[in-house]
Amino acid sequence: MPTSNTGPKQPNATANKTESINPSINPSEPLPTTTVHLTDGAGGVANALKSGKIKADEVRQWFVAYVSPRAEKKVCENLLKTNYEAYVPSRWETHLWRNGQRKKVEKMVIPGVVFVKIEASRLNEIRLFPRVISFMMDPAKRNNPNGFRSFATIRESEMRLLKAMLGQEEYDVDFATSFSLGEYVRIAGFDTYNDLAQIVELPGDKSSYVGVRVGFLGCAFMKVPVGRIIKVQS
Repeated sequence: MPTSNTGPKQPNATANKTESINPSINPSEPLPTTTVHLTDGAGGVANALKSGKIKADEVRQWFVAYVSPRAEKKVCENLLKTNYEAYVPSRWETHLWRNGQRKKVEKMVIPGVVFVKIEASRLNEIRLFPRVISFMMDPAKRNNPNGFRSFATIRESEMRLLKAMLGQEEYDVDFATSFSLGEYVRIAGFDTYNDLAQIVELPGDKSSYVGVRVGFLGCAFMKVPVGRIIKVQS
């Protein structure tokens, strides 16, 4: 799996195939503006935005690109080769064939999705890449002040936690679109210790998991030993 020039090596995870129910932008529509999250290590970005020194669509954020089926890896490779920051969560699974042979197969965690970190003003560049279909829209913000729909963005802290979670090879990581969120916790041993995960309850499952919500896509979750879960003081 390719790695970004600016990010860590891409980790792995298991996948439960799921389809997003979120609306996406039509490739023929004009590009809307986006909402900037100012709480993820943005530093002086908030002040710069307020003073008008920079615009919201000039801030680099994680966007969700929808791509053709089974094209996630190829699209990511093409983006990385042209110096864009892109990420596709995947996992190498060992399959046992009928003849007794074992073979490793790479599985995509979220089929049909590639994460791209870029300024909203440059998203047209990504739309020109082969097999890129559209971008995920924010269903909670149907229209921005200009009358266009707003792009969905993934917080930097969510991406860090997702990568850290998928990097735990000793644990299985799955992805779900239906879940409930509970108490905030930290996970001992994670490189992103300061980022907060949450206790997750899955429908029909009485077990508890630690999860990280990935925007409006859903939730990556895994079972973590109780000894590694640290409650956050309220």
